[in-house]
Amino acid sequence: IEDIICFPGTRREILKRINDWIRDASPANRVLWICGMAGRGKSTIASTVVHDWKSRASCAIFHF
Repeated sequence: IEDIICFPGTRREILKRINDWIRDASPANRVLWICGMAGRGKSTIASTVVHDWKSRASCAIFHF
């Protein structure tokens, strides 16, 4: 199954915020909740983050 990811160059700000959150080693705020109306791209954003981090580091990402 091919990953469905964000079109290159789109959603840069939210992807940067999520990547900054992942890199933050502080114990506070260890849960990231992505919410929004149906069809707005939440799953695509999450899939993009997973796709980008697959080869970078071991990182626990739960996507459902």
